[in-house]
Amino acid sequence: MKLIKHTIKILVIFSIIVICTTLIYTLLLYNNIIPNNNSNINLYSFVIGIVLFMILGLISSTNASKKGWLIGLLYGLLVVSVVVIIKTFSNDPINLLSIAKYIIYLLSSCLGGIIGINLKKGL
Repeated sequence: MKLIKHTIKILVIFSIIVICTTLIYTLLLYNNIIPNNNSNINLYSFVIGIVLFMILGLISSTNASKKGWLIGLLYGLLVVSVVVIIKTFSNDPINLLSIAKYIIYLLSSCLGGIIGINLKKGL
C-alpha cells in the first residue's frame, strides 16, 4: 500500500510539473517569444520531454537506496505506456520516430534516477 501511495505521489508531482511546463511553453509560443515554425516546435518539445523525463527519474529515485537507474526506468516505462495507450486509442500511428523518442525518454529517465541516487548520497 505504501508503494502505491508513493507511486501516485510521484506521478501527481510529475503531472503538475508537466502541466506547468506546458503552460509556460504555450504562453511563450503564443506571444511569439519562441519562433513558431514546425521544426522549432518539434525540437523544443523533444528537449523539454527529455528534461521532464530526467526530472521524473530524479524525483522517483529520491527514496531509493540503490539501483536508481532501474527505478527511473520503471517510472519512465509507466508514463510511456500511458502515452502509447492514449496514442493507440486516438488512432495516431506509432512509427519508428516515436519509438526512438520513447527510447530516448526512457534513457533520460534512467539518467535522472542515477543522478537522484547520487545527489542523495552526496548530501
